[in-house]
Amino acid sequence: PPRVPELDLDGYRMVPSVRDFPIDWAILLENIMDPDHGLFAHQAKPFDLYTASKDRPQDVSEETTHDGTGWTLQASVDAVDKLLKFDREIRGEAAATDKNEKDSEKDPPLRATSTFYAPSHVVLARKRPDGSVVSQTIFWVSPTGTGRSRFLATFAAKARVTPPRWLGHIILNNFLDQDTHLLATAQKYILEAEADALDADVSDPKIQVTGRARRNLFVYRSPTEKLQQRLCAFFDHTLPTAPGRAASLRSLSGISRAATPKREASLDRYEQHTKICPDSLECVEKCERIVTASRIFSVLVVVAKSFATVHRSSQSAWTAHLNDVLHPIKMGVALGFASIISFLANKVRQSFYFNYPEAKRDRDLSKIHTVWANPS
Repeated sequence: PPRVPELDLDGYRMVPSVRDFPIDWAILLENIMDPDHGLFAHQAKPFDLYTASKDRPQDVSEETTHDGTGWTLQASVDAVDKLLKFDREIRGEAAATDKNEKDSEKDPPLRATSTFYAPSHVVLARKRPDGSVVSQTIFWVSPTGTGRSRFLATFAAKARVTPPRWLGHIILNNFLDQDTHLLATAQKYILEAEADALDADVSDPKIQVTGRARRNLFVYRSPTEKLQQRLCAFFDHTLPTAPGRAASLRSLSGISRAATPKREASLDRYEQHTKICPDSLECVEKCERIVTASRIFSVLVVVAKSFATVHRSSQSAWTAHLNDVLHPIKMGVALGFASIISFLANKVRQSFYFNYPEAKRDRDLSKIHTVWANPS
């Protein structure tokens, strides 16, 4: 896989993660390269640094290696608010200015770059005018079959400490769950459109196999989709020639009529991440041991208290000491502490299994109004 230079520099920290998705690699890459979805699917304001607007247009460039075997697509835009700036105007808060835009009035703003190294490597970075990197998120998305992919990702930035990997994995999985099911439900229509376009193209031997799926299926209206349109054109041109692609697509005939996947399947963290990640498996095992130890401790305390109560009339120093140790207040504190530790360990453990039901999804969607006001 392509190597990112900053990963080898002193001071840069990273927390790599992996997940196997029931989503086609091209669909996943299109989503990664689409910052417009960030405010709505993730309610995350930093995505707006990568969007474009009429006042802050997107510069898109392409580069082909000298031997014609490699292709790079990059979008660059000022790393300041665009959608959020418009949102403030809708809310009547036009006077408010974000910190990034204030900084850009003094010095040239950072540039938010989205770079796709064909066929499966993406780097999203904020860079200074001299090209040095402030922070970046790095992805490698490998096809493991039509409608399946393996996702590798890491965030790299200068920092003094590296957070525990298990914590980074929980945060990333929470983030990925927010749009994974959306992609899984849209996938069947996209793949069928690709299969239909492929059949249409090969029916006439005079027509070069270039594909029309995305060109006919998607509507590009946002200033940010200048990049998306070019990326989708690349996939329309190349996917039909990928080994085994045509045969696998034809085997999915009528896929759009297939049942919508259940959330428990499309968001099964254990199958997609935990069981293939040693760090997460170790965390799960430690949590299980903590829960077991807490329960054993609680049982022993209750048994000891019962024993001390039964033998309260005994004059032995040992029984007196036991009654003192198991004073109701001390006993309550000990059992409460054990209960809290057990509860927290179980919550962490659950984070490595299915953990994004509809209720949690609805709570996230209810936050959209905090980042985007509906003009109507």
